[in-house]
Amino acid sequence: MVIEIKSTIFAIIFTILFVTFAVYNSDKVNSFTSEFDEQIIAIEAEIEADNWEDANKKAVSAYEYWNANKRRWYLTLDHGPFESVSTYLEVLQRATALEDKLSAFEQSELVRGQMRAIRGNVNFELDYIL
Repeated sequence: MVIEIKSTIFAIIFTILFVTFAVYNSDKVNSFTSEFDEQIIAIEAEIEADNWEDANKKAVSAYEYWNANKRRWYLTLDHGPFESVSTYLEVLQRATALEDKLSAFEQSELVRGQMRAIRGNVNFELDYIL
C-alpha cells in the first residue's frame, strides 16, 4: 500500500511538472515566433518599398537572430520546420541581394508559413494532433 501511494505521488508530481513545462514552452515559443514574424513583415515592407539594401540588412539580421535563438527550441520541437526556416532565410538573403522581388516575397511567405507550423505544433491544434 505504501509503494502504491509513493508511486501515485510521484506520478502526480511528474504530471504537474510536465504540464507546467508544456505551458511555459508554448508561451515562450509563441512569443519567439511572433517576434520573428514581425521581423519578416519588416523585411516585406522594405521589399515593397524597393529599399533593397535595408531589406538585405534586415534579412541578414533575421537569419543571425534565427540561428542564435533556434537551438533553445530545436531540442523540444519537431526539427523539420526549423531546418526549413533556415533554408528559406538563406534564399531570402540571396533574393534581397539580387533584388528579386518575386522570390523574396515567396521566401518570406514560406518562412511565415513555417512559423505558423511551429506555433501549431506547440499549441496542439487539431490539425497537428491528427
